[in-house]
Amino acid sequence: MEQKDVVAAPAQLLAIGGPALPRSNQTEATLFDEGRNDINGELLMKRLLLGAVAMIVFAAPAAAADLQARPRPYTKAPAYTAPEVVYNWTGFYIGGHLGGAFAGNNSLEGNGGRFLGGVQGGFDYQFAPNWVVGAEAQYSWLANNNNNGVLFPGGTLVTTRNDQLGSVTGRLGYTWGPALLYAKGGYAFRDNNNIGVTIAGVPQPFTTNGRHQDGYTVGAGLEYMFAPNWSAKAEYQYYNFGNTTFTTGPADILGTRFRNDEHTVKAGINYRFGWGGPVAARRPKNNFCGGRNFGARSAIMDLRVVEKRTCVFLR
Repeated sequence: MEQKDVVAAPAQLLAIGGPALPRSNQTEATLFDEGRNDINGELLMKRLLLGAVAMIVFAAPAAAADLQARPRPYTKAPAYTAPEVVYNWTGFYIGGHLGGAFAGNNSLEGNGGRFLGGVQGGFDYQFAPNWVVGAEAQYSWLANNNNNGVLFPGGTLVTTRNDQLGSVTGRLGYTWGPALLYAKGGYAFRDNNNIGVTIAGVPQPFTTNGRHQDGYTVGAGLEYMFAPNWSAKAEYQYYNFGNTTFTTGPADILGTRFRNDEHTVKAGINYRFGWGGPVAARRPKNNFCGGRNFGARSAIMDLRVVEKRTCVFLR
C-alpha cells in the first residue's frame, strides 16, 4: 500500500500527540492554517453583508406601510359661517300704495277718513355705508267722501271737495340689513279745493284769500327689502296747504278761517332696478377644506375636489 505524505498543522499535531515536525515543515503547516482562516473569514464577511441586505429589503415595505398608516397632521377648520348678505339700496324704483286720508281739525272736509291709492317713483343712493339719501315723487287719488259740508247759524252751507294729492320730496334714511328707516319732506300739491257756498240750495257769491293748492309735506316710514329687487313700505305723511279765509260772502261766514291739511297712512310696494348692483353676499374671511385654508372669495359657488374631498368655495 502506497503511503501519501500528509502534513498536519502544529495545532493538530499537538492534539493528536504526534511527534514534532522539523522547523521547515512547521512553517509550511502554519502558512496552510493561516490561509484556511483567511478563506473562512471572507465567507463570514459575505454572509454578514448578504444578511444585512436581506434585512433592509424586508424591512423597507414594513417601514413604508408604517409611514402610510401614520395620520397626517390635521388642522381643524372653523365652523362654517354663511356669507353675510349685503343689501344695496342704490338705484331707481317705481311702485304703488294704498291707504287712508284724514282731514285735520277745523277743516271744511270734516274729520272722517277717506280711502286713497296711488303711485310713486324715485331714486336712492346708499353711502357711508349705512346711510341712504334719495328723492321721490308721489301721486294719490282720494275717494269721494260725500262731504255734506258745514252749516252755519245763518243757514249758509259751505262744502268742499279735494280728491288728488301729490308730493316731491327728499328722503334720508338709515339701513341695517334689509330694513330702511327714513324721513321725508318737501313740496306738496293738490287739485282745486272746489269750495261751494249756498243758502237754501241757492249758490252765493264769495271770495277767499287764495286757492291754496300748493303747500309742504313731511313724513316718515319703514321700508323692508323682502326679495331681490322688491321692497315693501309703511309710512305716515302729513300735507299742509295753509288756511283758507272768506274775505267776502254771506255775513255768517265772512272772516271765517279753515285749515287745509291731510294726515295720510300708506302701505306700498316698490320694484327696484338695482342701478348700483343687486343684493350681494359679503366675502367670508376664509375658505377651509380638509383643514386647508384656500383664502377669501366672494359669494359665487365653486365646486372643487381637494384630496378626494368635494369642497365648496365662494369666489
